[in-house]
Amino acid sequence: MHARAAGEAEHPERWAAGFTAGYHSAWAAAVLRVLEARDVGFSKHLHRGLHLCSDADRLTRFVDRAVTATHEADVVAGEPSPRAPDGP
Repeated sequence: MHARAAGEAEHPERWAAGFTAGYHSAWAAAVLRVLEARDVGFSKHLHRGLHLCSDADRLTRFVDRAVTATHEADVVAGEPSPRAPDGP
């Protein structure tokens, strides 16, 4: 059993939205960390776009691509802007 945060029971939608935002943020950070560990430079535009992305499947693809990327463009090739599921 897990401890409940104050207000979780009263506002499950708000809790779920916060959890989802944190989940997406963690995946975005993972993409950037992999690129950083591999010495692949990335722009502020990619950093910001990843943290605004709300598509978990797209973020997962970005992590997978970051593992073999040699340039920032390799991560987002063939994808709309990472800001939203439908692009800009």
